[in-house]
Amino acid sequence: MGEYWIARQGNKHGPFPEDQVRRNYASGRVLPTDLVWTEGMADWKAASQVFGAAPSRPAPPAAAAATPYQPPAALVRDEGDASLGGDVTYAGFWVRFGAVIIDTLVVYIIAGLAGAVVGLLSAAAGGPNLASGIAMIAGIAGAFLYFTLLESSERGATLGKRAFRLRVVTAEGHERIGFGRAVGRYFARFISMIVLYIGYLIQPFTQRKQALHDMICGTAVVALAPASRILLAIAIVFGLLVPVAGIVAAISIPAYQEYTVRARVSEALAAASPVRNAVHAYMSERNAVPKTLAEAGVDVAPTARVQSITINPRNATLTVTLAFSPLAGKTVLLVPQRTENRAITWKCRPGTAPRKYLPASCRNR
Repeated sequence: MGEYWIARQGNKHGPFPEDQVRRNYASGRVLPTDLVWTEGMADWKAASQVFGAAPSRPAPPAAAAATPYQPPAALVRDEGDASLGGDVTYAGFWVRFGAVIIDTLVVYIIAGLAGAVVGLLSAAAGGPNLASGIAMIAGIAGAFLYFTLLESSERGATLGKRAFRLRVVTAEGHERIGFGRAVGRYFARFISMIVLYIGYLIQPFTQRKQALHDMICGTAVVALAPASRILLAIAIVFGLLVPVAGIVAAISIPAYQEYTVRARVSEALAAASPVRNAVHAYMSERNAVPKTLAEAGVDVAPTARVQSITINPRNATLTVTLAFSPLAGKTVLLVPQRTENRAITWKCRPGTAPRKYLPASCRNR
């Protein structure tokens, strides 16, 4: 079905879905003398010419034989009330929630692209620190312009609101809002977010279904037509799953990162095994501690996991300095101990490396 524009007493309204226009025509909200236009029509026509004879009711004033309107060359300016015949339906909580989900995705894309482009240009001109700051500013500006320009446009709606057939209008008169009011509404949204989004949660309980930022700026969100239930269900499910996924990710990603670091520490300790074995053999054969690793007959070369290994000539403790992020320059100790029968055992102990990154056998002092 197409969309129709309605003209009455010099004011244009719309666009409205065809089925909604037909229902209002049948109920008398759209008069036979009202002028209608849809894409493909050469000229405005009386509603009675497009939709046929109206149901029996008191005769309306005689229709004008001619209209001052010309078919729009492109998009007709949308002025006046946001609903047919003054019958306003305020948007409910869940349909606005669905619109927020779509708008959030769009803003992330816009902000990401704007930040990436500006950041690349800034990096070429002024270095990475300048690029990072300008990229952040570009992303914030992209989100600001997205909401303010679209909500003050002729359609009065962001892409998310358009998907659910919603429009932002003035609370009194239901007229198109200006850019200044759209700017105020954008910043007032942050007030609604304070204290666990309470400004949004009060919306279903207000007379005009207004969130706190709507009340502050004198705006309301009206529904032009019923929203797609399938699209609404998808948006709601997605919106509820994202926070859950975020919580799971916040727990699992750090845990996985710690696991990968512990695995690298284990690889570094394995790389130090030949050095430990050489010192062990020296001490077992001579019952003395080598002053240097060279005296023990071993030469240590840096690797991807180990930066260096040094020996304490007093007690033969080996200090393994790690070479990988986030533990580059941090140390782990390999400490020799003699048992009652004079046998030598080795214990892994934490040096300067945080314990959470060490294998379980290395965490005790």
